[in-house]
Amino acid sequence: VVLTSFPLAALAAFALVAATTRSGWAGLVAGLVYAFAPWRARHFVAVQTFSVQYMPLALLALLAYLRRGRPWLLVAGLAALTVQLLVAYYVAYGMLVALAVALGVAAVTERPVVWRRWLTLAGGVALVLGVVGVVVRAVIGTLGGRAVRGRLAASFGRDLPAALIEDAV
Repeated sequence: VVLTSFPLAALAAFALVAATTRSGWAGLVAGLVYAFAPWRARHFVAVQTFSVQYMPLALLALLAYLRRGRPWLLVAGLAALTVQLLVAYYVAYGMLVALAVALGVAAVTERPVVWRRWLTLAGGVALVLGVVGVVVRAVIGTLGGRAVRGRLAASFGRDLPAALIEDAV
């Protein structure tokens, strides 16, 4: 995970910046800076913070969807967004801020505005946030419910009734 994240992050940032600026040199510099930023070396222990290659890919695909309207770009962007949001909650905050800024800039600079694409994108992002919320709640519920399930199993003398109650809840 750690070693592959450096070249993948560099390629993803290169693709985003090269596509938005139409400059390969700007993309190269951005890719290197993004992949080898000092905060990544300083926080080398927190493995989950290294999988940030999905952020530029999500932005690239979603911005390209707004420009071209191809459904596969929307699906790819939302998939990358979902994965990036599930990496770690503090990476998710950065992703949502980056998405808001990128979409804000696109709303101001992109012409013509195709409202149908914007509404479809908004619906897709809402769907992703809902799915991520359900997944996070399920994980938290499972981790937090372990102690409760243990007490229920002890009171029943078996795990099956406790498991059925946990699944019902």
